[in-house]
Amino acid sequence: MWGLHHEMSGIPASEMRSSLEKSVASHLIIFAAERSRETGQTVDLAKYRSEL
Repeated sequence: MWGLHHEMSGIPASEMRSSLEKSVASHLIIFAAERSRETGQTVDLAKYRSEL
């Protein structure tokens, strides 16, 4: 994640299409969806986030 932060830190905010926070949040949703697909169970996103 720090590599992503470093890369995004060098780009002027006016040129960014998304914030780092929004990018991380959207990726977290995808990872939780994959966990759900693998286990066949609903994933509580808040609990999933706290377990990382």
